[in-house]
Amino acid sequence: MLVAMPATAAQADSVYVIVDEPLAGETTDWMIKFTAASVYAAGDTIDITFPAGATIGTFEDIGTGATQAAAKSADGLLAVNATATQYNRTIRLTITEGFVAKYDHVIVNFTGMVNPASCFHTVQVQAVTSAEFPIYSLKMELVAGKNLISLPAYPEDEAIEVVLADLFAAAAADATFTFSVWYWDAAAQDWITYVSDTSFDDLATIEPGKAYWIKVSAAIDFYFKGDPYPSDQGPPVKFCHYVKSWNMVGFASLTEMVAEDYLAYAKLEWPTYDDAVIIIFTWDAAAEAWEIIEMDEYLVPGKGYFMAFLDAACIIPPVQ
Repeated sequence: MLVAMPATAAQADSVYVIVDEPLAGETTDWMIKFTAASVYAAGDTIDITFPAGATIGTFEDIGTGATQAAAKSADGLLAVNATATQYNRTIRLTITEGFVAKYDHVIVNFTGMVNPASCFHTVQVQAVTSAEFPIYSLKMELVAGKNLISLPAYPEDEAIEVVLADLFAAAAADATFTFSVWYWDAAAQDWITYVSDTSFDDLATIEPGKAYWIKVSAAIDFYFKGDPYPSDQGPPVKFCHYVKSWNMVGFASLTEMVAEDYLAYAKLEWPTYDDAVIIIFTWDAAAEAWEIIEMDEYLVPGKGYFMAFLDAACIIPPVQ
């Protein structure tokens, strides 16, 4: 199921759509769900960006045939037609006949789509009048207990109250729900913490390039809006807060990447230029166990890592 923020096609702003559940195996349809009335006209576009490793398959139709009839009986969906063009891992659907999604949702049908990747699927719906750099709304899944996470994209606002807004809302609505966030400042050799009962509140931001422990009393998902690349900073992006020690390292990427490639520029100074990172661990929340990551294995979007550095160094994420 896909969930969208309310918008209208006449606006220049984008409509952000998120995949609410990860896809597994072959599937034939996606649901784009709107939370308020939306009008789309001929020429508007729907961009669906698939993660690396996906077999995209063939676009069949949108909100038509038997699927449309089922949707209309439940939600009053009006008809729409679209043509599809593929750009690398993105399918762009161009509306050829307008529709009014004034109730709930439209169905996008594919055949032969196989998508084995994790839950970080990003879908964007936007009017052709929008000139903004794409900003995606991303889902992060937390299990009850300890989670070692990092942000796969650059948030619009790094304030902890904004990035973790869903956790704050859950704690405000249910006194039994609690959460805490922990970051190890390797340079200061000290923990920086936020606890939902405000007994500790010195952690003010959630930043890309850093990993965080998040402990929750019950499983919960949270969503944040982020940019695949920080639009206010020219290339290259550098994370240079890592020191000779164990560092909590975030993986700033929307797609999986071999550790050696991601850490290609994390080198020691002359004369050796050896790799600065010598050991990588991540936390398997489901198994409640540590997992070692070899240099030829993949780093995964959303996961956080403990990395041992031989000396201070920077990580320069490759531009994708």
